[in-house]
Amino acid sequence: MKRLALLAVAAACAAQFAFGAPEKIIFDTDMYTDFDDVGALATLHALADAGECEILGTVASTRGTPSVGMVEIVNAFYGRPDIPVGANREIGLGPLAFRQKAYDMYRDMVKSNPAVKHPTSDLAPDANEVYRRILAAQPDGSVTICSVGFATNLRRLLETKGDAVSPLDGRALVAKKVKAWYAMACRFPDGYEYNSKEDGESSKIAFRDWPTPIYFLDWCYGVEVKCGVPVSKVTAAVNPVRDVFKRALREYNEAEKGHAAWDEVTALAAVRGWQRYFNVTRGRFDIVDAKGKNAWTADPNGNHYVLTVKTPKAEVGRIVDELMARAPKARAAAFKAGFARADITPPLGSFMPGYFKDRRAKEVLDPLQMNCVAFSDGKATALVIQVDTEGISDSVADRMRDAIVKSTGVNRDAILVHASHTHDGGYLAMHIGKDASGKPTYPGNATDVDRIYVEMCVTRAADVALSAVRDLKPATLSYQRSEAKRISFGRRYVMKDGKVRTNPGQGNPDIVRPAGTPPDETVQVLRVDRTGAPPICVINFQTHPDVVGGETITADWPGLTRTVFEAATLGRARCMVINGTQGDVNHCNLMPRPGELNGLKRDFDAVDRGYDHAWHMANVLASAALRVWLKCIPLEAGEIGFATKTVRVPAQKAKDSDEKNLAWAKDVCAKHAAGRDAELPWKEMELTTEVARAARICNMANHADYHDLPIYAISVGKSLAFGGFPGEPFNDIGKAVKKSSPFTLTILSCLTNGSRGYFPFSDSFKEGGYEAATSPFGETVADDLIKGQTQLLNSLHK
Repeated sequence: MKRLALLAVAAACAAQFAFGAPEKIIFDTDMYTDFDDVGALATLHALADAGECEILGTVASTRGTPSVGMVEIVNAFYGRPDIPVGANREIGLGPLAFRQKAYDMYRDMVKSNPAVKHPTSDLAPDANEVYRRILAAQPDGSVTICSVGFATNLRRLLETKGDAVSPLDGRALVAKKVKAWYAMACRFPDGYEYNSKEDGESSKIAFRDWPTPIYFLDWCYGVEVKCGVPVSKVTAAVNPVRDVFKRALREYNEAEKGHAAWDEVTALAAVRGWQRYFNVTRGRFDIVDAKGKNAWTADPNGNHYVLTVKTPKAEVGRIVDELMARAPKARAAAFKAGFARADITPPLGSFMPGYFKDRRAKEVLDPLQMNCVAFSDGKATALVIQVDTEGISDSVADRMRDAIVKSTGVNRDAILVHASHTHDGGYLAMHIGKDASGKPTYPGNATDVDRIYVEMCVTRAADVALSAVRDLKPATLSYQRSEAKRISFGRRYVMKDGKVRTNPGQGNPDIVRPAGTPPDETVQVLRVDRTGAPPICVINFQTHPDVVGGETITADWPGLTRTVFEAATLGRARCMVINGTQGDVNHCNLMPRPGELNGLKRDFDAVDRGYDHAWHMANVLASAALRVWLKCIPLEAGEIGFATKTVRVPAQKAKDSDEKNLAWAKDVCAKHAAGRDAELPWKEMELTTEVARAARICNMANHADYHDLPIYAISVGKSLAFGGFPGEPFNDIGKAVKKSSPFTLTILSCLTNGSRGYFPFSDSFKEGGYEAATSPFGETVADDLIKGQTQLLNSLHK
């Protein structure tokens, strides 16, 4: 069974198909009566970027329209401005009086675009010349025609005579060079279809006389496949495909459901062949009346085929959407990404911060890591580094970034060093100062092992950053969102006495209700596909990694999630987990369902903890990411941006005149330091809260009336941003920033480039609880940070 499960995972995680030689495509379009033609051409270009086809030529079947100009805009956008263009110059249809929405849109876009060489079709080369020249130059039986408009050009091609390009007449040239014709031009089994009836005479002649197989997409099939919504939401600075769909979907009242994918599906079939997604019915189509009605005759020897359902239509639509929304390879060529990883497991005996008591590591449950993703646009490079540790002090983070700058040359402001906040990691939260001679000074509880560990991690940071930069490969970006349910819970509760307590303990009869809003259960997934290297998965979730405890080293749920995800992809992907705004949420489920307390036991502070539960959380989170891993939506990469901003916030400090308050705090701190907690009137988490409050009062007694908090942001184009806070923001700070961010995907991280404490909302200071008791900041800190981070992101998006 295990082997079968692994095989199933391997099949599910196959990210691409194997293709043969690129299909040689000539695209024939009316491109003025509707906008799915633009989608079809975008689909062909995306497939060409993937090496699945070569676009030999693009011709228009209409006269006197902006069709060719619009084709030139799309071709240039995808980096192929030299694809030959042509148009019908003699017979058939010109501008029509109806469906002016698409016509007007194309006309407006053609007017002002420098890529346009032929603003009207009448100015373009004759389609006959283009067809004959292209076909004559190709190997026999190698060309596929993809037509999504009228049959005018193809009828005219059949009627051409031999010339200097080829002695063969049109029908003989087609028979020799064309493998197949894929046409959006029928209503099965009979009826009137726009493309075939508007120039019914050309359709009749072309269908009757065409010498190679014709594969027809039924109008009724195409109308049930919807597409276009994802590409309409692409955030690139320049994208004419996005502009067409964004405007047209709105004008056609299709912004939510999408537009019929007639032409896009035809293009997909033309390149990948009918066998992959379709079944076929064989026979013959004819035009049977003067109004252009088509009719089907079943014939086992017929040369015509109708595509019918094999793959579900919704899945075909998703495939088309993914192709249309891809960033052009020509535009993304400069963008690269790299990945590196280093082991930073501390030795046994190391101090483990996190619980206001001296804990020393006695066992390693799983290794700790430092993971780095590098992004480069060819000019600038940015680094996002995730470290398995409870926190990184400002002084240690500064030393890490200084070492990284020295090893890589990356701008200091383009480096984010993020602590995952596992409570079972090494001691990187220590403040390191300097003595009179300039030598580093360490806290009194730091042993030689702890000091050596800091120096090792500073070196590892420089090494992992340099390795990630050296690993840079051409890359593309995509994203999705999922949910991880019932692994994160608000940890603040209103009690019967009206106060708010943090982690009051499962089953506490004094609990009235949770305080605050429900936790953010969103899982953000950034996928980075790289040429010749494993893809990178960045998972962004938010809750406290305080699940295991004890004197055991573990990366907790962030590290275990990496392990589960990479195992599920059979080692084909690299994973990094970024912990978001987690200040007031954790794993403690005080209203459990049957079975949800399995793997947990009561700890010293009345918090239920357990290693098995950390694995459970990792399974849930990795599964949420895997659900969308193969269904990600493209993000267009662009220039790397980075910025930092200092936000001044008020301090929460003891009043200097309140000697009684300060004396109380000093007494509590002295008793706790001497191991005399039994003399204090609290127990469990309330004891931790009051000891932390006393420490904050002592520390802040002579502090200034404000704090200067640095916040950080890195952007990739106008689609992706990372935002870092140097402490522990409440969950709703993340919700607010993500909602107001102008970027499609905004990944926020706690404890980044420093560790300053909790960032609660103003009502939390009135309510009480551990977070407000320990926070050195005043009541406006959350609002100040939301405003500052939003301004920072907006400045990078301009």
